[in-house]
Amino acid sequence: MALNSMPIALLTDVLNMQIYKGKSEITEGITKLEALVFSLMEPYLDNGHHLFMDNFYNSVSLAKKLLMRKTHCTGTLRSNRRGNPKTITNMKIKKGQHIWSRSGKVYVSKWKDKRDVLCITTKYHPKIVNVSNRFNQMKQKSEEIAKYNEYMSGIDRSDQMCEKIHSIDRNGILYSMHKEQQIFFKFT
Repeated sequence: MALNSMPIALLTDVLNMQIYKGKSEITEGITKLEALVFSLMEPYLDNGHHLFMDNFYNSVSLAKKLLMRKTHCTGTLRSNRRGNPKTITNMKIKKGQHIWSRSGKVYVSKWKDKRDVLCITTKYHPKIVNVSNRFNQMKQKSEEIAKYNEYMSGIDRSDQMCEKIHSIDRNGILYSMHKEQQIFFKFT
């Protein structure tokens, strides 16, 4: 049985976690991933928080739904997600180029350094900013990628702390979650 878990992390503290133990009821008009995000974020919604997510969870649809609950989101985005603007996902860009599209308050952008990176944000207007790399050299990046890298860097420590977690369900079955099955969120 495959186990999925998604701790929500702030700095190095895991705020919420859910271990997948089989099918659950899904609300009409919401995907399983969106239901998982809303389930874990429920205590933190409607407070103006900013959620940072990786491309496994992010979608244009989820970003719009989070905005309706007064929660911003920023993160990477898979190019094949339903609802992505085709003009952005299909366009070929050169190194250092940055393009973006907007639908309401949801921005989808593409930036190329070594490879194409697709981002989504409801907080930042896509623009190029100067950031220093690990060698203290100034480089240019899109702001949403710079913020994503800044705020998601603390996740590795939480990942190490949650190396293996055991859970026993009401039928006495032991579930074990390994590091490879964890996905982290971070919000500010």
